[in-house]
Amino acid sequence: MPKFSIKDLLIATMLVSLGACSIWQFFHTLNNLPKDSPPIPSIGMVQLWAAGGLLVGAGLGTIFKRPLSGAILGLGVQLLLAAFI
Repeated sequence: MPKFSIKDLLIATMLVSLGACSIWQFFHTLNNLPKDSPPIPSIGMVQLWAAGGLLVGAGLGTIFKRPLSGAILGLGVQLLLAAFI
């Protein structure tokens, strides 16, 4: 069972919410592209999407005192999602 303080919980909540906001911004921008533009996301949009996974993973890893491991796991999940979508 993880032991964490209120500070860790607030940091984890902030990181997860920033990551979710980043992923939402990616999909919101992708769905609102002009109709004549190709559906290929730009480099900035791909960075937004990858940063979302990193932040969510780091937030979940912060509770267990392993933010770097969580970030790597979050990026790995994002890459797996990219391979299957």
